[in-house]
Amino acid sequence: MKKKLLLLLTLPLLLAGCSKQAEQDFELNVDGSLSIMTPTGAPAVVFSAFIQDAKYQPSSNPQTIIAQMVKEQVDIAVLPTNAGVQQIIAKGLNYKIASTITFGNLFIISSGSDDDAVMDETDDIYLFGKNSVPHKIFQAVHGFTVSDDHFKNTSADIKTMIKSGDAYEYALISEPDLTSLLLEGTSVNVFENVQTAYKNKFNQQEIYQASIFVKNGLNKESLDSYLNAVERYVQKISSEPDYLNKILEVDPTAESVLIIDIRAAIESIKNGNKLGIGYKKAYEHKEEIDTFLSIFGMSKTDEAIYYK
Repeated sequence: MKKKLLLLLTLPLLLAGCSKQAEQDFELNVDGSLSIMTPTGAPAVVFSAFIQDAKYQPSSNPQTIIAQMVKEQVDIAVLPTNAGVQQIIAKGLNYKIASTITFGNLFIISSGSDDDAVMDETDDIYLFGKNSVPHKIFQAVHGFTVSDDHFKNTSADIKTMIKSGDAYEYALISEPDLTSLLLEGTSVNVFENVQTAYKNKFNQQEIYQASIFVKNGLNKESLDSYLNAVERYVQKISSEPDYLNKILEVDPTAESVLIIDIRAAIESIKNGNKLGIGYKKAYEHKEEIDTFLSIFGMSKTDEAIYYK
């Protein structure tokens, strides 16, 4: 039996005492047979339509997702693209890369205290995620890194640092934390859109940041229905970001489960899709994925790891 998404069906508009549907219904149209794991944050926004699905599990630790993939106990998994591909190549995991769903949401903010307003390694710069995707992207774009004592664990830690009034000249932060700061009334200056800087560095290619990996041997019709549902949902919330509000109506704990500020995510999507969500089939963008993987020192991928 196909599952119909119940939490995000209608947004009624009351006009002259009559109820008029303001947005079209959205249906998952999946059979409910497949298990799903995603990181929290922006990837979880893309999968938020599945929040009532008992087989959907968001996780704040990518290693937990990898462990389930090693045991082949998850059918659809989302990981940083480099991490997923590396697991397939190095450990022979029984998965393929199907599509990319986030394309970077990194920004550099400035306190305005740098005298020459030119960011370089002599400046007081804070990054997050040492040796992970945000750090590697910064290093690839700018050609230098920072000392260990200038790393925070997460973008949320950068946000806390800024709100606390700690001294800095530049700091790397991701969406929706940047928009959340602004909505909370904290004044920040956006110095650089890292996605734009990456494109300028790498021949206008996008950051293929987080991707969907699917277990081999699944029923293709069923799997394709899930991938189609994700693609349609991305299109839905990209064109109608306010639709995300319906998540909280059905599950008031959604923000803590997905670890995402829904209001900030909505505003981030409205403001030029700074959240960086999207949907592109991986096999159609092998060259761009190989470019992204190269900043981690990885070789070009074999077509055999791509789901078609």
